[in-house]
Amino acid sequence: QWQTFVSVDDLSGHLNSDAPTMTGTKLGAVIGTLLTTMPGSNDQVFFYHGAEIIRPIELPNMSADQTPPNDFRSDDVRNFSTEKDVVNDIESLEEDETNFHPDSGNPPLFFRFTLDKKLASMTDILALKKSAILAAEVSVFDSSERKLPPSHVAVVSKLQNALNSFTSEQTLEKYRFVGRSLTQEILEEVIDNLPKTKHKSHEIPLDFYISRSNSLIAADNPTGNENDLDYAFSILMDSMIKATTIRASHVSFLVLDDSASRDVLPYWCFSTIQKPRGSIIVQVYHPLGDEAAERQLQIAKRLVKDICERTNQILLLDSLYKTKNACNLLISEEEEPIEKDGENKLAATYSCPIQHKESIPLHRRCTPKQAILALETSILQNFMVSNRRGNFVYKDESENVFYMKLNWNKISDAKETDQMNPHVVELVVFGCDRPGPSITDHLVCLLRRKLLTLTLDALSSLLKKNPWFNLLSSDLTFIKNFSGALKEVGHDDDPTPPACTRTYVLPRHVHDPIILLLMFRQNLCGNTFIQRLHHEQSPDTKFDTVQVNEDHGEIKVCFPKLPEFQFYFNSSPSQLDPNFQPLTTLTKKGQEYSRQAGSGIAIIEVNLLHGDNSECEILVGKRGNTMNEKISVSQSDISLCAESPSEHSDQFKIRIEIINTTVDIEVIHKWVELSLSQVLVAWSIERHLESSRLDLFQDGQEDCAQYECDIFKLPEQSKLKSLNRVIPGLPALIDMISIGSSLPHPTITFVENKGMLKATVLASLTLEFLEAMLSMIAHKKKMLEGIDIIRYTDMGGASLVNITKGKALKYSACVKQSGKGKVLRDKPTDSPEYIVVFGLNSESEKSSIDYSQNLFFKQVSLGISTQQETEESVFSQALSQIKSAKPFLFQRNFVFILRVSRHSRTMILYNVHPTLKLKLELKFKEIEQASIKSDVRCRGALQTRCLPHISFLQNGSIKKQQLEASTDTALTKPIEKKPAKDETIARGPTRRIPRPTSMLRPKLIGKSVDGGAMQAVAASRLRASSRPSASQRTSAGTGTKKATTTLQREKFRDTSIPSERRVSGSQKKKRDSVTKDASSIVRTSTPQASLLKTYRAFLSLLKDGSEFFTLQHRLNQSALQHLAHMFFISSKEKGSILLPTRLICTCYSNFLGTGSIQQLQCDHEMASVMLFVDYLTKLWGAKKIVPTDGHSSHTLYLQKDLLTSASRKAIVLIEASMTWDTFRSSFVFIYNAWLINSTDKAKYEQLSKKPFASLSAMEREAAVIEAVALDFTEQLNLEQELFHFSCLRVKRIAQGVKSGDGHAILSLLKALIDRYCIEYQSRLPSSGFRLQRRFLSPSSFLNGPLLDSCKKEALAEHLLSNCQDYNLTPCGSGDDICFVGKMKVAGFLVYYFIAWHESVESALDIFILCVTHGQYIDAYVTKEGSPYAERILDVVLYSGMSTVQEIIENAAKTIRKLHLWRIFGKDYSTPFVLGATLIDNVAELRTFSNQILDLVFIDSRLEILLCDELDELKLSWQDIFNTIARSSLFAHCIAFEDDEGNSNYLVYCRENDVFLDFVLDRNGKVHKAQILAKEHFLYGGNSDSMEIPITVRCAVQKFTLFMLQWLWIDCDILI
Repeated sequence: QWQTFVSVDDLSGHLNSDAPTMTGTKLGAVIGTLLTTMPGSNDQVFFYHGAEIIRPIELPNMSADQTPPNDFRSDDVRNFSTEKDVVNDIESLEEDETNFHPDSGNPPLFFRFTLDKKLASMTDILALKKSAILAAEVSVFDSSERKLPPSHVAVVSKLQNALNSFTSEQTLEKYRFVGRSLTQEILEEVIDNLPKTKHKSHEIPLDFYISRSNSLIAADNPTGNENDLDYAFSILMDSMIKATTIRASHVSFLVLDDSASRDVLPYWCFSTIQKPRGSIIVQVYHPLGDEAAERQLQIAKRLVKDICERTNQILLLDSLYKTKNACNLLISEEEEPIEKDGENKLAATYSCPIQHKESIPLHRRCTPKQAILALETSILQNFMVSNRRGNFVYKDESENVFYMKLNWNKISDAKETDQMNPHVVELVVFGCDRPGPSITDHLVCLLRRKLLTLTLDALSSLLKKNPWFNLLSSDLTFIKNFSGALKEVGHDDDPTPPACTRTYVLPRHVHDPIILLLMFRQNLCGNTFIQRLHHEQSPDTKFDTVQVNEDHGEIKVCFPKLPEFQFYFNSSPSQLDPNFQPLTTLTKKGQEYSRQAGSGIAIIEVNLLHGDNSECEILVGKRGNTMNEKISVSQSDISLCAESPSEHSDQFKIRIEIINTTVDIEVIHKWVELSLSQVLVAWSIERHLESSRLDLFQDGQEDCAQYECDIFKLPEQSKLKSLNRVIPGLPALIDMISIGSSLPHPTITFVENKGMLKATVLASLTLEFLEAMLSMIAHKKKMLEGIDIIRYTDMGGASLVNITKGKALKYSACVKQSGKGKVLRDKPTDSPEYIVVFGLNSESEKSSIDYSQNLFFKQVSLGISTQQETEESVFSQALSQIKSAKPFLFQRNFVFILRVSRHSRTMILYNVHPTLKLKLELKFKEIEQASIKSDVRCRGALQTRCLPHISFLQNGSIKKQQLEASTDTALTKPIEKKPAKDETIARGPTRRIPRPTSMLRPKLIGKSVDGGAMQAVAASRLRASSRPSASQRTSAGTGTKKATTTLQREKFRDTSIPSERRVSGSQKKKRDSVTKDASSIVRTSTPQASLLKTYRAFLSLLKDGSEFFTLQHRLNQSALQHLAHMFFISSKEKGSILLPTRLICTCYSNFLGTGSIQQLQCDHEMASVMLFVDYLTKLWGAKKIVPTDGHSSHTLYLQKDLLTSASRKAIVLIEASMTWDTFRSSFVFIYNAWLINSTDKAKYEQLSKKPFASLSAMEREAAVIEAVALDFTEQLNLEQELFHFSCLRVKRIAQGVKSGDGHAILSLLKALIDRYCIEYQSRLPSSGFRLQRRFLSPSSFLNGPLLDSCKKEALAEHLLSNCQDYNLTPCGSGDDICFVGKMKVAGFLVYYFIAWHESVESALDIFILCVTHGQYIDAYVTKEGSPYAERILDVVLYSGMSTVQEIIENAAKTIRKLHLWRIFGKDYSTPFVLGATLIDNVAELRTFSNQILDLVFIDSRLEILLCDELDELKLSWQDIFNTIARSSLFAHCIAFEDDEGNSNYLVYCRENDVFLDFVLDRNGKVHKAQILAKEHFLYGGNSDSMEIPITVRCAVQKFTLFMLQWLWIDCDILI
């Protein structure tokens, strides 16, 4: 018996007792698949009807009321543990299954069921209404067995599996209705029961993209990419979670499609990730059966495959973002778009879908290609994909990666016209997720903003080239709507933009503003940045309602709106119209405004208002008498004022409206206001001159008695009245010109020189000034017509005079009073002032001086460009009518005023041509300096003549004595010629040695020896030093030479005798014949004779039997080994000779192999190659053998001793030669290796006599020698050794060790990295170094002033001067200079080299050299707390680049700090107004200062003064700083107000080179008082532990003493 639990909702109260239920029906169907009810058993007994195990049982006919046997229905039922039986008997069942046959005598199988231990029939089972325990019983006919027979086990297992499947299905059905309330425990239970049901499953293999291999890798492929596969599985997990799935366990997910209900699950579908198998298993159970499950399985497969595809897309996007290189699986190289699912995708296996599209319209001034190119090279440049043109990669704020592309399309049904561009730029974004606001909003806004500015730049460039270009209506609409479009893109951060419209009120004396406005237009359009606006107008909007009325010579102009007064500002200046205004009116203030205005275009509209009425009625030429009544003019009289409706109801007003794009509108308003102020001053001066010439000024003469009464005490007002009495209007004119010069004004020049002069020279100086000025204006001498000269004294007042040249002295002047002819003489006690005026009286117009070509403004220009514009414009016609009727209104005048007094000389010019103005200024200064020098010489001569007896005054000044002494010395000293630049300094008697061409050079083997000439010279000198005197040479004659020759022959004969005695007679004959043949050979061929001599000398090393071996055709092995032994002994004693050494290698040794390697491209000198040879010699443990005959300096030998014994030595002889490869322009190192066995014959014969010596031992010894030699040659890896040697050279140069080859480290690094790339380095076995190269652009981490500080010259000079501060070492010079630093990274010593890029001036060339000592640097390490592993090589590169970036950033800050320190320190010049730029620079100065310290910590006495919170001392700090600015203790004081309203004062101490920084709050109290020091100093926290420089302490003490003195002075004043 076995049992199972059937779970059913309690339906007993809702259905009839016999009504079947769904659960009962399903249970009955499960039982019916295996069992059949037995007739006559009331459906309570079932029998097995399977045919595969037993035959159908033929039962007897039984009626319905008959019952089975009592023994079967009895309660004596044995329980069998079927689970154990099935498990334990499964093996025996499999064994017996083959032998089991239906004909065997197996008994039939009967079953019955109980529900909650009550016997149940099929009807009861079908009507199951609540949960119950179902138990099954099987008949067993042998009661003695405790174990089911095999047939029972098979059937029982089937029934049990069917019932368990039904139970599992019931569990799944029950939990389907839970829906959204599924818990983790329920899901785990469902996963356990689903395999027991009838379900569909499918296994999907996984392939992941691995960036390292740039291909797809099977997930079950163990190829060493386990870390990458783990990362891919984690991405897959995240993708499964983000998809329409519910996580059931750590590897299983419930998969539901979008159409499935979440309240009642229609099916169960699980996907399980099998990481060890590298696959995903999908299992589906559907309550509607297998067909529905199969359909749902196909849907789930597509969903899971989409998730796998999304995983690979994420991996590809991640690799794309990190490497900026696209894989063909993601973006194809052809970039051919295809249609897929209605969307445009790139033809690639894992191409991402389009997630976002944005279309941006274009203006007609921008072509699509130009727009896309501008966007790609500016905004999208940092996101560019290197191997796919036009593609860009970006990571948004949600860490999702996307790739984008810009396209341009033409709008359908759009036509290209002059006013419209039918094209749009389209941004297409590809990815796996929806992009965030950083792409859809911010990036799109940036693109739109860039296109707006691109159109604006196109218009700006167009107007620069042609300032008279007629803008289209679409262009004008674009400019007017630019601000609104800019706000739409969301980048208008200014919450309160400045007002676009401003109104200025003209002074009351302006009754005719037409001429003023024309002058304003001429002045404004003359600064090259503001020009008149030309644009097309539509016929319906074009209007011109100017009315001109003329009555009795008076012209009246009426208009509702001022026409033709529209201008535009362009940040790109354009050329001037020579017909309108040929000279520029741009002043220094205008240049400052042009820099502050920014880039862009602005439209300026000017309109004229009269009082409260918009319509103006102007009487042309109407004059106001207000200014004629004033002696002096104040600034308020000729200045603009703000609008006030109550006060200015009857005055003219000028309204300025500015339509802005990207320009600073506040600056444009200031610029226009400046131009208006300039024109108002000029208009007032012109009207003043006109009134003066028309004698409209009131008579300034006063009563003579009243005048004479005040003659001895004239105040300033009386002086003005006196001058005005002589020349009416002169004081007012001077005031106007002074006010105009302070603006500044382009046509006003105010030059003043101060210095004391004698009163007696003022008249002559005035005459000299006047003559010089007139000579430049008239170019010839003319009468002084139209020029008035006033002489003014305190005692005599002002009077008109004439000045002429005196007759007595050359430089004297005669002053006569006009009209009376009275001669006036200036006494030394007088203080006269001479004023020369031209242009103020009526005679100046009639003067013969032609100054028309010397005017800045020749006339008031009407601004009419073409005749067509004149005919179309009523306003232009009205202006032409006014000019023809009243031409004097359009004339411009010329004025100069010269004031000469004892304390100052002033020249005032108005409307003078710039060229003439410059000449006059230079001449004025030249005459002034000459006058001062003359006065100094006169005073010096007077003192020398009159006061020689006073002790403290020597005869002549000190400077004069020094000058005379230097002059006498120069005259008496002889003139010495300077040596030429190419002359060398002689260090001793030079002696030229001629080349001994007549001497014979020594010969060796028929060739001249290098250096033979020098050897011959040395021999010649030796003979000359030992040569006897002339008398000795005469007496000796030739006998000495013959005697010497005889002695040499005898000596040679004596040495040859012993060898002859050892040779027998037959051998002697052979030897003689060989000698004869040799002598004949020597006579016929010199090289062969030399070779034979060498061969004989070579065999003579054998000593005994050398003559015998000479006659042999071949030497035996023992003779060869002994010959090698004797050769090396001889070469050790006497040196090696090239030919014998090569002879023994090629003829008497075993050849091992050869090899060659090309040296680096930078090694053009032999010294570098020799260093490489020395390195190999030391590395291989060899001994260098250099031939002593000097035959070839590029060939040498290396001797390596392999094995050494008592009698034998195995030697590897390597011939190394260095040749120059002309094609590759580098040296080539070539080696040939030979194995030489040398044997000492004497020792070997002794050892061979020993009994243990045998032939096999010698053979084993030879085999060992050969094996060792071959092993040595296999280790000769020249590529690895050249790389290691070059890196070692770099390291030694970086450490400051001289390499000896005079090589530049930068060229060595470049040649090394070009030869050995990083991939090639990884293949070198046991490499001791790793070299990497990267480029670094300072613009990637710096901007603004810091980026400007990183110029190559400035940065190199700064690093060179401050190497110790940055732990750097300079190497090289000039353009090849670089800086070396070292650091420790991951236990490795790393050198980083900072140099500059060859072609990109602003980029840096960085080399990272890691000393590995043969360790594996491609391994991965894990940082503590980080789940990811990093390669050591990448860590080294990142650390090195981060260090370099930090050094460059700190250097830029230091350079910027020194620059600011110099600007605000020693080189500071007080500006007129401290602008925003200078305030920002002060903020930078505070930020970049090394140490900031409170003044109280340095001097505690300042605590009472600075920390006076109760204001007991009543200190006025503003007065204190004003006094500091005038004090000589401090250089200067910079005062400004910050954005918070605090007052800032920066006091500079020049002697100490420090700043005292003070901040006052709004109440005038000290908020902060600190010191800014340029250099670094230590601070320990209190005044006792500080190490402060003495300069800082002196500066603070100086301020303390100043404060104390100021307090005492203030107290004295109060007392």
